[in-house]
Amino acid sequence: MKPFNLEAALRGEPVVTRDGRKVTQVTKFDVAPGADSVFAVIDGLVFSFYCDGSGLEAESTIDLFMAERTIRIGDVEVPEPVREPLKIGDEFWIADAAANGPICCDWDGGAADLHFLRFGLVHRTHDAAKTHRAALIKISGGTP
Repeated sequence: MKPFNLEAALRGEPVVTRDGRKVTQVTKFDVAPGADSVFAVIDGLVFSFYCDGSGLEAESTIDLFMAERTIRIGDVEVPEPVREPLKIGDEFWIADAAANGPICCDWDGGAADLHFLRFGLVHRTHDAAKTHRAALIKISGGTP
């Protein structure tokens, strides 16, 4: 899970709890330093948090985290592909529906890397590329 980022949450980027529940609203109030100033709506109920997203209890299941961004392919929600060029040497995975599985590569910024980036097939993890690949095959009527 990605660490909670208050500024991003207030801009409307998706937030989840430690146990995966969707947060539908995040609000910050200007209060005394150290006080609970962040409030979030989870399952229709309001909970309070510190600015770092932590709940009142250590390792609480309702600590806040940034949700992975997703896209929809047909009726399947998949992790959003990388949208910007990576750093030279960074490992990435290609969601290639024609291959036997996701393809692992090291970013070199060459024509092939930019081709897959432009087509929205680059992911930072094997699992993200695998999910994306399966959705592409499913929407085409195939079997992963």
